[in-house]
Amino acid sequence: MFVDNWSGYSSFRYGKPEAQPKPKKSPRLLSPDRRRSVVNRVFDILKDWRSSPFENEGLCVAGLRAAFCLDGHSFALADIEARSIVSTAFALTGAARPSWAEGQPDATVPEENCRWCANEIPIDDRTGGRKGRFCSPMCARSYNEHRAKDTGWRDAKVIKSAYATIAKPRNLTAVCKTCGGAFMPRKGEGRGIYCSIKCHGVAHRKPKVQRACKHCGAMFHPHRTSLAGTFCSTDCWYAELEGRAIERWCLFCGKQFFAKFPDAKYCSQSHGAAASKRRVRAARAIVEGREYSTLVGSFELTCLQCGDEFPAKSTKEKFCGNDCQATNWRARLSTQSFACLEVR
Repeated sequence: MFVDNWSGYSSFRYGKPEAQPKPKKSPRLLSPDRRRSVVNRVFDILKDWRSSPFENEGLCVAGLRAAFCLDGHSFALADIEARSIVSTAFALTGAARPSWAEGQPDATVPEENCRWCANEIPIDDRTGGRKGRFCSPMCARSYNEHRAKDTGWRDAKVIKSAYATIAKPRNLTAVCKTCGGAFMPRKGEGRGIYCSIKCHGVAHRKPKVQRACKHCGAMFHPHRTSLAGTFCSTDCWYAELEGRAIERWCLFCGKQFFAKFPDAKYCSQSHGAAASKRRVRAARAIVEGREYSTLVGSFELTCLQCGDEFPAKSTKEKFCGNDCQATNWRARLSTQSFACLEVR
């Protein structure tokens, strides 16, 4: 609403309009000579383009801004100064800024063709409100993956080059704590401790401990510093075991044997496996509600074939051995009659 101020009423009612303060110029972060040198170096980076003169603009701004921030400047001043340097460099190139659509990598591809395979897009996908850029979801996915992988390494290289134009050279010489040699640390001043992975491993490696072998008495370096490393070799370990003779009784057969370890229970591995099977069968018998014993000779039964009595471990055993069981099976098989089927 316009109000005439010839009578002075609008000034009395609304007050006099205050003069707008002039915008303050942002302070320059570089001296004129150094700024001129940085602009020339950024110009060399920008002129190395592939698809468009403006493809490295954002990367150069990011690299310059990072360098300014690491020098102690605020983000806002660093961003303004970085964009100002890049704009000055673009003025030297004389490049005309295109529109957003013209600046895309696929700007030269016709609208009726796929951006990835260049085949014709179906007319239903590019008429009306739908304006498809790809002929299939596979082409769209391939286009995005290729674009990210193709430009990732080059973007990092451009950012690093722009950062190097501002980053001040520092004295990055450090002294290795292991070998005492001078080296250039990768992570900046004060961050490097060792010059190589080898020196790092030597510094963190545990000191070797010498120990006397329990069998032969020779000094050796055990792989483990615990009490487990007591023999210098496997031969000494086997020799130490062979020298042991502990009197024990087998829990399976009841015979006496000499063991190498005081906790040995069976005279052989086969007897240990057989005892394990007996324990499983005994547990199964308890679940089924029948009698079973893990000891041989717990039950005295009569063999159905020969009639002799034999010690059994279960009340369900019928034969004293495999021979009687096979003889009984052959006898029952010979008495059975089979009907002959007529083959047509």
